Amino acid sequence: MVFVGLIFGLDNKNETDLNTLVLQEVAKEAIVLPKNAKKNLCEEKNYLGLKEIAGGSSTVAWQRPPSTCVPTEPAVIGRDADKAKILEMVLSDKPTGGRFHVIPIVGLGGVGKTTLAREVYNDKAVADFNPRAWACVSDDFDVLRISKAILESITSSSCSLENLNEVQVHLKNEVAGKKFFLVLDDVWSRDYGLWETLRSPFMAGAPGSRIIVTTRSIDVALTMGQSEYFQLKLLSNDDCWGIFQKHVSGSRVIVSGQNLNLVRDKVVEKCRGLPLAARILGGLLRSKQRYGEWEDILNSKLWDLPEENGILSVLRLSYYHLPSHLKRCFAYCAIFPKDYEFMDKELILLWMAEGLIQHSENKQLEDLGHEYFCDLLSWSIFQHSNTSGARYIMHDLVNDLAQWISGGTTFRLEDEFNLMQLKRFDRIRHSSYTFRYYEVKNNFEVLYKVESLRTLLRIFLPLS
Repeated sequence: MVFVGLIFGLDNKNETDLNTLVLQEVAKEAIVLPKNAKKNLCEEKNYLGLKEIAGGSSTVAWQRPPSTCVPTEPAVIGRDADKAKILEMVLSDKPTGGRFHVIPIVGLGGVGKTTLAREVYNDKAVADFNPRAWACVSDDFDVLRISKAILESITSSSCSLENLNEVQVHLKNEVAGKKFFLVLDDVWSRDYGLWETLRSPFMAGAPGSRIIVTTRSIDVALTMGQSEYFQLKLLSNDDCWGIFQKHVSGSRVIVSGQNLNLVRDKVVEKCRGLPLAARILGGLLRSKQRYGEWEDILNSKLWDLPEENGILSVLRLSYYHLPSHLKRCFAYCAIFPKDYEFMDKELILLWMAEGLIQHSENKQLEDLGHEYFCDLLSWSIFQHSNTSGARYIMHDLVNDLAQWISGGTTFRLEDEFNLMQLKRFDRIRHSSYTFRYYEVKNNFEVLYKVESLRTLLRIFLPLS
């Protein structure tokens, strides 16, 4: 077992340098295993009847319903500038070096990538593209299924063919010499070979053709597109509030005056620019009969909301698609408080200290840790901080997801409410607390009961 008691200061260089040295030493110690540890683990695995399975990702328990090109609402709030930019890219006469140009839209789950693509697809400015097609790809990049879906979208008729060659020949004939417009929604696969096979019929299209791809992963965007992609940002607080109001309208609960201001503050705080959260919260509160029920929901944790609310399910998809080694690293991030801005090396050294980075004969642990970090950044788990280019941050709802995933093994000693919520001391392995100018022994008495603590992190937040 390794116990890590560390201090992170955001504005104190000497303190930060000291932390780095401490982490490096702890990380060195953390990777030393007893000689017979692997043998014992293998014996236990055989005794328990555990089997090795190929691949590193879990089966997704919840499937997102397939998207369509049909608008789901009469007007989209807050995306006019983004739509104009995508249309500019679609209609640009700039040479692309091929028959078609791929325009990836990248962003966090629930940020509105599909909605933006749908807005562009249905805009009259792209009416000159013919044919146009929409296909929801999802996590299963089945080339035959996707090719059939595109062909059916173009011809508006069912395709009974089951041979990929025949399907792609038909698809090639449909787009040959034509300036087509295609949307591939919700792409997860980074397999370049599959993408090469899927795109082959479109090489027959006319120059100026466009393919829009929506994905949560920068790596997917770079695999399918050129060297550029469109990063879809979070909405403003005012736009999120507008979406909430649109979906809560019709509720029997009348809110005004000070209560309205309180509701707005709670909604803005909970959504943090994520339109999906604003839409689902509005729909959830719309069916409630009393203001007290509104308060209960707005004060609830993400995982305490009804399962059918969809927010957790959508965000959880990103987690399910991570390989197992990244899942462990992401769950560890629950130790950070919301709004905490961290540096990549800081987190990598913590992962090393906890033994979360898999060993490799060809690479240093820090190099592997950097790859892990870049992968999580690519999947929009981490985001660049708005205040510092060298620091990163997690969206509040992603932070909530990390807490849910950690399953009570991580505890943040932040306020009395958290202390009251603490029930299973035996599960806690990692804890953090925010620095206060006056720290007294009583603040830490609750930790006396935590006998399996491995990490105690002291965190400095910037002065507000």
